[in-house]
Amino acid sequence: MIMPRSVLNALNSKQIAHHLAEADTKSKMAELRKRNNDEQMAIMVLLETADGSKLQAILSTNSLLNLDALNGQTGQHVEALSNASLETLLASKGLET
Repeated sequence: MIMPRSVLNALNSKQIAHHLAEADTKSKMAELRKRNNDEQMAIMVLLETADGSKLQAILSTNSLLNLDALNGQTGQHVEALSNASLETLLASKGLET
């Protein structure tokens, strides 16, 4: 998995340590929570709007994404990327689920 340069620059400018974990990582949530106590960790969430626009949200693993607030800020109805959209996106990058 490759981190977009803009995201990498934003994390580095705020001196946030980062590590990408593949979706099939065998780490258990308890292990991630313990690591989060020692270091700041973030997760990436893929979202989409009713018109099919894609959004990427990066947030701390110890926080929740407030979709109502995000909807208010974007002026659009945002929800998690559907399985069909995720498969299409991955296929367009030569990846599989």
